[in-house]
Amino acid sequence: MGAFTKIIGVDNTFVLRHILNMRSYSALVSSVKLSFLVGLLGSILGVVLAYVIMRGKFRGRTTLEGIGLAGFAFPGTAMGLGYLMAFNKAPLLLTGTFTILVLCCVFREFAVGMEAGITKLQQLSIEVEEASLNLGASTAKTFRKVVLPIIFPAFMYGFLYLFMRTMITLSSVIFLAATGTYLASIFIFDAAAHGEVGLACATSLKMIVIVAVCLAALQALSRWTGLSLTKKGG
Repeated sequence: MGAFTKIIGVDNTFVLRHILNMRSYSALVSSVKLSFLVGLLGSILGVVLAYVIMRGKFRGRTTLEGIGLAGFAFPGTAMGLGYLMAFNKAPLLLTGTFTILVLCCVFREFAVGMEAGITKLQQLSIEVEEASLNLGASTAKTFRKVVLPIIFPAFMYGFLYLFMRTMITLSSVIFLAATGTYLASIFIFDAAAHGEVGLACATSLKMIVIVAVCLAALQALSRWTGLSLTKKGG
């Protein structure tokens, strides 16, 4: 409602100027780019670590899983400040770049995809993979035909979660974003802090629409590939 009123609660006159205001355009584009990249990299990392933890034959697999979950143990502000201090000097001078935002968001949230992958792999007995190999299938074909259909939903769960979380994240990235990497969540925070409530509401509404459209497109894509998250047997 705030997006379509002059000043919600004070002057409820219907207006479209907040929605038509394009000041948030670059911030929204940056957020979508960041969310897509974080979702892709984080979900791949999550399922790969899940496979290594479940199928690996080395000591320290439990420790590796614990390290993967560590991102949830830290508040966003601690993660943001930690990355700001860790990557503020050469040779790892990443402060103010798009890369540091990707790294921070990936390693803070990818554990969801990892745990989803572990849960899915627990449904697949190792004997099934061994039987495929014994019948002459290559490792790549076994992974593609046997493991991938089981683990793909975990990849999608991780992607969707990371995409949505990155779109709305604020506490960690507010310390890391520079002028060229202004994000929608930071734009909304700044607009509200400066009393531009209508603009903040309009940008929030646009963000909701963008996320909804992206999720619908991803769901359509997953159904087209035959690996839908909601399709029976998928």
